Amino acid sequence: TNITSQGIALADVRQPLLTVLKEASYDGGTNFSAGRLTADLGDTVIYRITIDHDVTSQAEAPYLQLTDLLPTNVAYLGASPTPDTVGGVTGAVMTWSIATLTSGIGGPPYERTDPPLTIFVTGVVVSCQNDLNNRATVDYGCGAADACLTASATHSLRTRPVLSLLGQASALSLNTC
Repeated sequence: TNITSQGIALADVRQPLLTVLKEASYDGGTNFSAGRLTADLGDTVIYRITIDHDVTSQAEAPYLQLTDLLPTNVAYLGASPTPDTVGGVTGAVMTWSIATLTSGIGGPPYERTDPPLTIFVTGVVVSCQNDLNNRATVDYGCGAADACLTASATHSLRTRPVLSLLGQASALSLNTC
Protein backbone atom coordinates (compact mmCIF):
# COMPACT_ATOMS: atom_id res chain seq x y z
CA THR A 1 0.00 0.00 0.00
CA ASN A 2 1.34 3.41 -1.00
CA ILE A 3 0.29 6.40 1.06
CA THR A 4 1.18 9.89 -0.02
CA SER A 5 0.70 13.08 1.87
CA GLN A 6 0.22 16.46 0.30
CA GLY A 7 0.43 19.69 2.18
CA ILE A 8 -1.04 23.01 1.35
CA ALA A 9 0.81 26.11 2.35
CA LEU A 10 -1.06 29.34 2.75
CA ALA A 11 0.78 32.62 2.61
CA ASP A 12 -0.43 35.95 3.86
CA VAL A 13 0.83 38.27 1.13
CA ARG A 14 1.23 41.76 2.43
CA GLN A 15 1.81 44.60 -0.02
CA PRO A 16 2.66 48.25 0.27
CA LEU A 17 0.08 50.72 -0.98
CA LEU A 18 1.53 54.11 -1.89
CA THR A 19 -0.27 57.31 -2.81
CA VAL A 20 0.97 60.26 -4.89
CA LEU A 21 -0.20 63.86 -4.65
CA LYS A 22 0.85 66.43 -7.28
CA GLU A 23 0.38 70.13 -6.54
CA ALA A 24 1.69 73.36 -8.09
CA SER A 25 2.46 76.91 -6.99
CA TYR A 26 2.99 80.08 -9.00
CA ASP A 27 3.87 82.30 -6.00
CA GLY A 28 7.30 80.94 -5.10
CA GLY A 29 6.03 77.96 -3.16
CA THR A 30 3.87 79.73 -0.60
CA ASN A 31 0.53 78.33 -1.76
CA PHE A 32 0.07 75.00 -3.52
CA SER A 33 -3.04 73.69 -5.23
CA ALA A 34 -4.01 70.38 -6.77
CA GLY A 35 -5.86 70.17 -10.07
CA ARG A 36 -5.00 73.04 -12.37
CA LEU A 37 -2.73 76.08 -12.23
CA THR A 38 -3.02 79.10 -14.51
CA ALA A 39 0.30 80.75 -15.37
CA ASP A 40 1.68 83.31 -17.82
CA LEU A 41 4.68 83.22 -20.10
CA GLY A 42 7.83 83.66 -17.99
CA ASP A 43 6.17 82.59 -14.71
CA THR A 44 8.09 80.25 -12.44
CA VAL A 45 6.09 77.19 -11.46
CA ILE A 46 6.99 74.99 -8.49
CA TYR A 47 5.55 71.49 -8.43
CA ARG A 48 5.32 69.58 -5.14
CA ILE A 49 5.07 65.79 -5.33
CA THR A 50 4.21 63.91 -2.14
CA ILE A 51 4.58 60.13 -1.87
CA ASP A 52 3.13 58.42 1.19
CA HIS A 53 1.89 55.09 2.45
CA ASP A 54 -1.89 54.80 2.30
CA VAL A 55 -3.52 54.08 5.68
CA THR A 56 -4.28 50.55 4.41
CA SER A 57 -0.67 49.86 3.36
CA GLN A 58 0.49 46.54 4.83
CA ALA A 59 4.22 46.47 4.09
CA GLU A 60 7.32 48.51 3.39
CA ALA A 61 8.32 49.35 -0.19
CA PRO A 62 11.80 47.86 -0.80
CA TYR A 63 11.90 49.39 -4.28
CA LEU A 64 10.37 52.51 -5.79
CA GLN A 65 11.14 54.83 -8.66
CA LEU A 66 9.51 58.20 -9.30
CA THR A 67 9.18 59.50 -12.87
CA ASP A 68 7.95 63.04 -13.45
CA LEU A 69 7.23 64.53 -16.86
CA LEU A 70 7.00 68.31 -17.14
CA PRO A 71 4.55 69.87 -19.60
CA THR A 72 6.08 70.58 -23.02
CA ASN A 73 5.85 74.33 -22.42
CA VAL A 74 7.79 74.30 -19.13
CA ALA A 75 11.60 74.39 -18.99
CA TYR A 76 13.26 72.53 -16.12
CA LEU A 77 15.20 74.77 -13.70
CA GLY A 78 15.94 72.41 -10.81
CA ALA A 79 14.60 69.97 -8.23
CA SER A 80 15.03 68.96 -4.62
CA PRO A 81 16.15 66.31 -4.11
CA THR A 82 18.16 66.34 -7.33
CA PRO A 83 16.87 63.68 -9.76
CA ASP A 84 19.06 60.73 -10.68
CA THR A 85 18.38 61.49 -14.35
CA VAL A 86 17.01 64.46 -16.29
CA GLY A 87 16.10 64.00 -19.95
CA GLY A 88 15.85 67.28 -21.84
CA VAL A 89 15.03 70.76 -20.58
CA THR A 90 11.64 71.72 -22.01
CA GLY A 91 9.17 68.97 -21.16
CA ALA A 92 11.92 67.27 -19.14
CA VAL A 93 11.57 63.70 -17.91
CA MET A 94 13.08 63.24 -14.46
CA THR A 95 13.60 60.06 -12.43
CA TRP A 96 14.47 59.48 -8.79
CA SER A 97 15.56 56.16 -7.26
CA ILE A 98 14.52 54.91 -3.83
CA ALA A 99 18.05 55.62 -2.56
CA THR A 100 17.75 59.29 -3.58
CA LEU A 101 14.19 59.68 -2.30
CA THR A 102 14.84 58.07 1.09
CA SER A 103 18.34 59.46 1.70
CA GLY A 104 17.01 62.00 4.23
CA ILE A 105 15.14 59.39 6.28
CA GLY A 106 17.71 56.63 6.61
CA GLY A 107 17.58 55.02 3.18
CA PRO A 108 15.58 52.12 1.76
CA PRO A 109 13.24 50.42 2.25
CA TYR A 110 10.44 52.99 2.50
CA GLU A 111 8.76 51.87 5.73
CA ARG A 112 5.09 52.37 6.60
CA THR A 113 6.15 54.48 9.60
CA ASP A 114 8.45 56.74 7.55
CA PRO A 115 7.29 60.32 6.91
CA PRO A 116 5.92 61.29 3.48
CA LEU A 117 8.52 61.83 0.75
CA THR A 118 8.32 65.37 -0.66
CA ILE A 119 9.91 66.40 -3.96
CA PHE A 120 9.99 69.92 -5.37
CA VAL A 121 10.46 70.57 -9.10
CA THR A 122 10.93 74.11 -10.44
CA GLY A 123 10.32 75.20 -14.01
CA VAL A 124 9.54 78.29 -16.06
CA VAL A 125 6.72 78.69 -18.60
CA VAL A 126 8.37 79.18 -22.02
CA SER A 127 5.35 79.08 -24.36
CA CYS A 128 1.58 79.18 -24.37
CA GLN A 129 -0.38 76.06 -25.19
CA ASN A 130 -3.74 74.56 -24.40
CA ASP A 131 -4.07 72.88 -21.02
CA LEU A 132 -1.19 70.44 -20.54
CA ASN A 133 -0.93 67.67 -17.98
CA ASN A 134 2.06 66.95 -15.81
CA ARG A 135 2.13 63.37 -14.49
CA ALA A 136 4.15 61.96 -11.63
CA THR A 137 4.27 58.15 -11.51
CA VAL A 138 5.72 55.90 -8.83
CA ASP A 139 6.50 52.31 -9.78
CA TYR A 140 7.15 50.18 -6.71
CA GLY A 141 7.37 46.63 -5.40
CA CYS A 142 9.96 44.18 -4.15
CA GLY A 143 12.64 45.11 -6.70
CA ALA A 144 13.29 46.66 -10.11
CA ALA A 145 12.40 43.37 -11.86
CA ASP A 146 9.03 43.10 -10.12
CA ALA A 147 7.88 46.67 -9.58
CA CYS A 148 4.34 45.63 -10.43
CA LEU A 149 2.58 48.32 -8.41
CA THR A 150 1.96 51.86 -9.64
CA ALA A 151 0.57 55.09 -8.23
CA SER A 152 0.31 58.38 -10.11
CA ALA A 153 -1.08 61.88 -9.95
CA THR A 154 -1.68 64.51 -12.61
CA HIS A 155 -1.61 68.28 -12.50
CA SER A 156 -2.81 70.55 -15.30
CA LEU A 157 -1.20 73.80 -16.45
CA ARG A 158 -3.26 76.44 -18.27
CA THR A 159 -1.28 79.10 -20.16
CA ARG A 160 -3.84 80.09 -22.77
CA PRO A 161 -6.98 81.85 -21.51
CA VAL A 162 -10.40 80.39 -22.18
CA LEU A 163 -13.25 82.87 -21.80
CA SER A 164 -16.99 82.40 -21.86
CA LEU A 165 -19.34 85.29 -22.57
CA LEU A 166 -22.92 85.31 -21.40
CA GLY A 167 -25.21 84.35 -24.22
CA GLN A 168 -22.45 82.78 -26.33
CA ALA A 169 -22.71 79.05 -26.97
CA SER A 170 -18.98 78.27 -27.14
CA ALA A 171 -15.87 79.40 -25.33
CA LEU A 172 -13.52 82.00 -26.82
CA SER A 173 -9.86 81.16 -27.15
CA LEU A 174 -7.43 84.06 -26.92
CA ASN A 175 -3.76 83.90 -27.82
CA THR A 176 -2.66 86.68 -25.51
CA CYS A 177 0.21 84.80 -23.90
